[in-house]
Amino acid sequence: MKIEFLHRDEIDDALWDACINKALNSLIYGYSWYLDEVCDDWDALVYDDYKAVMPLPHRRKWGFTYCYQPFFCQQLGVFSTTETGEALLKAFFSALPAHYTLFDMQLNVFSKPLDGLGKLRTRTNYRLPLIPVYEKIASGYNNNTKRNIKKAEANKIAAFENADPFSVIALYKRHYADKTPEINDAAYDRLTRLVSKAIKMGAVQAWGVYDEHNTLCGGAIFLTDHKNLYYLLGGADDAGRYNGGLHTLFDALIKRYAGLDLVLDFEGSDIEGIARFYAGLGAKPLSYYHLRINRLPWWLKLFKK
Repeated sequence: MKIEFLHRDEIDDALWDACINKALNSLIYGYSWYLDEVCDDWDALVYDDYKAVMPLPHRRKWGFTYCYQPFFCQQLGVFSTTETGEALLKAFFSALPAHYTLFDMQLNVFSKPLDGLGKLRTRTNYRLPLIPVYEKIASGYNNNTKRNIKKAEANKIAAFENADPFSVIALYKRHYADKTPEINDAAYDRLTRLVSKAIKMGAVQAWGVYDEHNTLCGGAIFLTDHKNLYYLLGGADDAGRYNGGLHTLFDALIKRYAGLDLVLDFEGSDIEGIARFYAGLGAKPLSYYHLRINRLPWWLKLFKK
Protein backbone atom coordinates (compact mmCIF):
# COMPACT_ATOMS: atom_id res chain seq x y z
CA MET A 1 0.00 0.00 0.00
CA LYS A 2 1.89 3.03 -1.31
CA ILE A 3 1.36 6.31 0.52
CA GLU A 4 3.10 9.48 -0.67
CA PHE A 5 4.23 12.41 1.46
CA LEU A 6 3.49 15.69 -0.31
CA HIS A 7 4.39 19.26 0.59
CA ARG A 8 1.60 21.82 0.38
CA ASP A 9 2.75 23.16 -3.00
CA GLU A 10 2.73 19.64 -4.46
CA ILE A 11 -0.91 18.94 -3.58
CA ASP A 12 -3.54 19.04 -6.32
CA ASP A 13 -6.34 21.03 -4.67
CA ALA A 14 -9.04 19.79 -7.05
CA LEU A 15 -8.21 16.12 -6.44
CA TRP A 16 -7.76 16.73 -2.71
CA ASP A 17 -11.12 18.48 -2.30
CA ALA A 18 -12.85 15.83 -4.42
CA CYS A 19 -11.53 13.21 -2.00
CA ILE A 20 -12.79 15.15 1.04
CA ASN A 21 -16.18 15.68 -0.62
CA LYS A 22 -16.61 11.96 -1.43
CA ALA A 23 -15.01 10.61 1.74
CA LEU A 24 -17.09 8.25 3.84
CA ASN A 25 -16.05 10.37 6.84
CA SER A 26 -16.11 13.77 5.12
CA LEU A 27 -15.70 16.82 7.37
CA ILE A 28 -15.38 20.47 6.40
CA TYR A 29 -12.07 20.74 8.26
CA GLY A 30 -10.38 18.61 5.61
CA TYR A 31 -10.93 20.87 2.59
CA SER A 32 -7.82 22.59 1.24
CA TRP A 33 -9.30 26.07 1.59
CA TYR A 34 -10.17 25.39 5.23
CA LEU A 35 -6.72 24.06 6.05
CA ASP A 36 -5.11 27.05 4.35
CA GLU A 37 -6.97 29.39 6.68
CA VAL A 38 -6.54 27.60 10.01
CA CYS A 39 -3.01 26.17 9.66
CA ASP A 40 0.33 27.94 9.82
CA ASP A 41 1.43 25.41 7.22
CA TRP A 42 0.40 21.90 6.23
CA ASP A 43 1.64 18.97 4.23
CA ALA A 44 -0.09 15.64 3.69
CA LEU A 45 -0.03 11.90 3.17
CA VAL A 46 -1.86 10.75 0.02
CA TYR A 47 -2.86 7.22 -0.93
CA ASP A 48 -3.53 5.86 -4.44
CA ASP A 49 -4.12 9.08 -6.40
CA TYR A 50 -6.20 10.76 -3.68
CA LYS A 51 -8.44 7.85 -2.74
CA ALA A 52 -7.49 8.63 0.86
CA VAL A 53 -5.63 11.55 2.42
CA MET A 54 -4.31 12.75 5.77
CA PRO A 55 -3.52 16.44 6.33
CA LEU A 56 -0.53 17.23 8.54
CA PRO A 57 -0.65 20.75 10.01
CA HIS A 58 2.78 21.62 11.32
CA ARG A 59 4.90 24.22 13.04
CA ARG A 60 8.56 24.54 13.94
CA LYS A 61 9.90 25.37 17.38
CA TRP A 62 13.34 25.06 18.98
CA GLY A 63 14.57 23.52 15.73
CA PHE A 64 11.96 20.72 15.76
CA THR A 65 8.98 20.28 13.42
CA TYR A 66 5.77 19.04 15.00
CA CYS A 67 2.17 18.30 13.98
CA TYR A 68 -0.49 20.15 15.93
CA GLN A 69 -4.25 20.64 16.07
CA PRO A 70 -5.19 24.11 14.77
CA PHE A 71 -7.80 26.26 16.45
CA PHE A 72 -11.31 26.08 14.92
CA CYS A 73 -10.59 22.61 13.52
CA GLN A 74 -11.96 19.90 15.78
CA GLN A 75 -11.02 16.70 13.96
CA LEU A 76 -8.62 15.67 11.22
CA GLY A 77 -6.94 12.30 10.63
CA VAL A 78 -7.45 10.01 7.63
CA PHE A 79 -10.23 10.77 5.13
CA SER A 80 -11.04 7.92 2.76
CA THR A 81 -13.39 7.42 -0.20
CA THR A 82 -13.14 3.63 -0.15
CA GLU A 83 -12.36 2.19 3.27
CA THR A 84 -11.53 3.14 6.84
CA GLY A 85 -10.30 -0.19 8.12
CA GLU A 86 -7.35 -1.17 10.29
CA ALA A 87 -5.00 -1.88 7.38
CA LEU A 88 -5.45 1.59 5.88
CA LEU A 89 -4.99 3.35 9.20
CA LYS A 90 -1.90 1.28 10.00
CA ALA A 91 -0.40 2.20 6.63
CA PHE A 92 -1.01 5.92 7.13
CA PHE A 93 0.38 6.08 10.65
CA SER A 94 3.38 3.98 9.60
CA ALA A 95 4.04 6.53 6.86
CA LEU A 96 4.26 9.52 9.20
CA PRO A 97 7.57 11.19 8.31
CA ALA A 98 10.30 10.88 10.91
CA HIS A 99 11.01 14.62 10.83
CA TYR A 100 7.76 15.20 12.76
CA THR A 101 9.21 14.76 16.22
CA LEU A 102 5.87 15.34 17.91
CA PHE A 103 2.41 14.42 16.63
CA ASP A 104 -0.32 15.96 18.81
CA MET A 105 -3.66 15.89 16.98
CA GLN A 106 -7.35 15.09 17.22
CA LEU A 107 -8.57 12.39 14.85
CA ASN A 108 -12.00 11.77 13.41
CA VAL A 109 -14.22 8.94 14.61
CA PHE A 110 -13.06 6.63 11.79
CA SER A 111 -9.36 7.25 12.46
CA LYS A 112 -8.81 5.46 15.76
CA PRO A 113 -5.15 4.41 15.62
CA LEU A 114 -3.84 1.06 16.74
CA ASP A 115 -2.96 0.51 20.37
CA GLY A 116 0.64 1.20 21.27
CA LEU A 117 1.15 3.90 18.64
CA GLY A 118 1.19 6.71 21.19
CA LYS A 119 -0.80 8.21 24.03
CA LEU A 120 -4.47 7.95 23.06
CA ARG A 121 -7.31 9.81 24.74
CA THR A 122 -11.00 9.59 23.90
CA ARG A 123 -12.88 12.87 23.56
CA THR A 124 -16.60 13.54 23.22
CA ASN A 125 -18.55 15.29 20.49
CA TYR A 126 -22.34 15.78 20.35
CA ARG A 127 -24.37 15.42 17.16
CA LEU A 128 -28.06 15.78 16.34
CA PRO A 129 -29.57 14.35 13.13
CA LEU A 130 -31.95 16.86 11.56
CA ILE A 131 -33.74 14.53 9.15
CA PRO A 132 -36.82 14.00 11.41
CA VAL A 133 -39.59 16.61 11.36
CA TYR A 134 -39.26 19.48 13.85
CA GLU A 135 -41.92 18.15 16.21
CA LYS A 136 -40.08 14.85 16.52
CA ILE A 137 -36.77 16.54 17.29
CA ALA A 138 -38.34 19.00 19.74
CA SER A 139 -39.95 16.13 21.64
CA GLY A 140 -36.40 15.15 22.60
CA TYR A 141 -35.69 18.45 24.37
CA ASN A 142 -35.32 18.14 28.13
CA ASN A 143 -37.40 20.19 30.56
CA ASN A 144 -34.68 22.79 31.09
CA THR A 145 -34.44 23.48 27.35
CA LYS A 146 -38.22 23.79 27.00
CA ARG A 147 -38.36 26.11 30.02
CA ASN A 148 -35.65 28.39 28.60
CA ILE A 149 -37.35 28.60 25.19
CA LYS A 150 -40.56 29.70 26.93
CA LYS A 151 -38.58 32.15 29.03
CA ALA A 152 -37.07 33.74 25.93
CA GLU A 153 -40.49 34.08 24.33
CA ALA A 154 -41.97 35.65 27.49
CA ASN A 155 -39.11 38.19 27.58
CA LYS A 156 -39.43 39.00 23.86
CA ILE A 157 -36.09 37.42 22.96
CA ALA A 158 -36.04 36.06 19.41
CA ALA A 159 -33.50 34.46 17.08
CA PHE A 160 -33.12 35.10 13.34
CA GLU A 161 -30.75 33.93 10.64
CA ASN A 162 -28.64 36.16 8.36
CA ALA A 163 -26.96 38.01 11.23
CA ASP A 164 -23.62 39.70 10.65
CA PRO A 165 -21.04 37.02 11.56
CA PHE A 166 -18.39 39.60 12.46
CA SER A 167 -20.75 41.20 14.97
CA VAL A 168 -21.21 37.75 16.51
CA ILE A 169 -17.42 37.32 16.74
CA ALA A 170 -17.10 40.74 18.38
CA LEU A 171 -19.84 39.90 20.89
CA TYR A 172 -18.17 36.60 21.71
CA LYS A 173 -14.80 38.27 22.23
CA ARG A 174 -16.30 40.92 24.54
CA HIS A 175 -18.02 38.42 26.78
CA TYR A 176 -15.82 35.30 26.62
CA ALA A 177 -12.23 36.44 26.06
CA ASP A 178 -11.44 36.17 29.77
CA LYS A 179 -12.87 32.64 29.86
CA THR A 180 -10.89 31.45 26.83
CA PRO A 181 -7.42 33.00 27.22
CA GLU A 182 -5.96 30.39 24.87
CA ILE A 183 -7.78 32.17 22.01
CA ASN A 184 -5.51 35.19 21.66
CA ASP A 185 -5.74 38.15 19.28
CA ALA A 186 -3.88 36.24 16.56
CA ALA A 187 -6.43 33.43 16.84
CA TYR A 188 -9.31 35.89 16.54
CA ASP A 189 -7.67 37.35 13.43
CA ARG A 190 -7.42 33.84 11.99
CA LEU A 191 -11.07 33.21 12.87
CA THR A 192 -12.08 36.38 11.02
CA ARG A 193 -10.12 35.27 7.94
CA LEU A 194 -11.68 31.81 8.13
CA VAL A 195 -15.22 33.22 8.27
CA SER A 196 -14.43 35.62 5.41
CA LYS A 197 -13.22 32.71 3.29
CA ALA A 198 -16.20 30.55 4.28
CA ILE A 199 -18.55 33.34 3.19
CA LYS A 200 -16.91 33.30 -0.25
CA MET A 201 -17.34 29.51 -0.33
CA GLY A 202 -21.03 29.79 0.61
CA ALA A 203 -20.34 27.81 3.78
CA VAL A 204 -21.53 30.10 6.60
CA GLN A 205 -24.78 30.57 8.49
CA ALA A 206 -24.84 33.30 11.14
CA TRP A 207 -27.73 33.62 13.58
CA GLY A 208 -28.47 36.44 15.99
CA VAL A 209 -30.46 36.69 19.20
CA TYR A 210 -32.25 40.03 19.65
CA ASP A 211 -34.14 41.68 22.49
CA GLU A 212 -37.35 43.66 22.16
CA HIS A 213 -35.34 46.74 21.14
CA ASN A 214 -33.70 44.79 18.31
CA THR A 215 -30.33 44.83 20.10
CA LEU A 216 -28.02 41.89 19.46
CA CYS A 217 -27.68 40.01 22.75
CA GLY A 218 -26.39 36.69 21.46
CA GLY A 219 -25.45 34.84 18.34
CA ALA A 220 -23.81 31.85 16.71
CA ILE A 221 -21.82 31.05 13.59
CA PHE A 222 -22.34 27.74 11.81
CA LEU A 223 -20.27 26.30 8.98
CA THR A 224 -22.06 24.20 6.39
CA ASP A 225 -21.24 21.46 3.94
CA HIS A 226 -23.26 18.75 2.18
CA LYS A 227 -23.54 16.66 5.35
CA ASN A 228 -23.30 18.82 8.45
CA LEU A 229 -23.99 22.10 10.19
CA TYR A 230 -21.00 22.81 12.45
CA TYR A 231 -21.40 24.99 15.52
CA LEU A 232 -18.21 27.01 15.16
CA LEU A 233 -18.78 29.67 17.80
CA GLY A 234 -21.58 31.22 19.80
CA GLY A 235 -22.45 33.08 22.95
CA ALA A 236 -24.61 35.70 24.58
CA ASP A 237 -24.35 38.69 26.88
CA ASP A 238 -25.79 38.56 30.40
CA ALA A 239 -29.32 39.37 29.24
CA GLY A 240 -29.17 36.78 26.47
CA ARG A 241 -27.87 34.07 28.80
CA TYR A 242 -30.38 34.80 31.56
CA ASN A 243 -33.33 34.83 29.16
CA GLY A 244 -32.58 31.63 27.28
CA GLY A 245 -31.09 33.29 24.21
CA LEU A 246 -29.01 30.37 22.98
CA HIS A 247 -31.76 27.85 23.69
CA THR A 248 -34.16 29.79 21.49
CA LEU A 249 -31.44 30.25 18.83
CA PHE A 250 -30.86 26.52 18.52
CA ASP A 251 -34.60 25.87 18.54
CA ALA A 252 -35.03 28.33 15.64
CA LEU A 253 -32.10 26.75 13.77
CA ILE A 254 -33.51 23.25 14.26
CA LYS A 255 -36.94 24.42 13.11
CA ARG A 256 -35.32 25.92 9.99
CA TYR A 257 -33.38 22.77 9.01
CA ALA A 258 -35.57 19.96 10.35
CA GLY A 259 -36.51 17.44 7.69
CA LEU A 260 -33.26 17.89 5.75
CA ASP A 261 -30.59 15.22 5.45
CA LEU A 262 -28.12 17.07 7.66
CA VAL A 263 -26.53 16.59 11.07
CA LEU A 264 -26.03 19.41 13.56
CA ASP A 265 -22.49 18.97 14.87
CA PHE A 266 -21.90 20.79 18.15
CA GLU A 267 -18.08 20.37 18.04
CA GLY A 268 -17.89 19.08 21.63
CA SER A 269 -17.82 19.02 24.52
CA ASP A 270 -15.92 17.35 27.36
CA ILE A 271 -16.98 20.22 29.66
CA GLU A 272 -19.89 18.98 31.75
CA GLY A 273 -22.08 22.10 31.63
CA ILE A 274 -21.69 22.54 27.88
CA ALA A 275 -22.31 18.84 27.25
CA ARG A 276 -25.48 19.07 29.34
CA PHE A 277 -26.69 22.00 27.20
CA TYR A 278 -26.17 20.01 23.98
CA ALA A 279 -27.76 16.88 25.41
CA GLY A 280 -30.73 19.00 26.48
CA LEU A 281 -31.42 19.64 22.80
CA GLY A 282 -31.47 15.89 22.11
CA ALA A 283 -27.91 15.59 20.80
CA LYS A 284 -26.13 12.28 21.36
CA PRO A 285 -22.46 11.78 22.31
CA LEU A 286 -19.97 10.38 19.81
CA SER A 287 -16.34 9.67 20.59
CA TYR A 288 -13.32 10.85 18.64
CA TYR A 289 -9.62 10.61 19.49
CA HIS A 290 -6.66 12.67 20.64
CA LEU A 291 -3.34 11.05 19.73
CA ARG A 292 0.06 12.13 20.97
CA ILE A 293 3.24 10.55 19.57
CA ASN A 294 6.32 11.98 21.20
CA ARG A 295 9.63 11.47 19.38
CA LEU A 296 11.36 14.44 20.96
CA PRO A 297 14.78 14.05 22.61
CA TRP A 298 14.50 12.93 26.23
CA TRP A 299 15.42 16.36 27.58
CA LEU A 300 12.53 17.99 25.65
CA LYS A 301 10.06 15.27 26.59
CA LEU A 302 10.32 16.56 30.15
CA PHE A 303 8.66 19.78 28.99
CA LYS A 304 6.19 18.23 26.52
CA LYS A 305 4.62 15.35 28.45
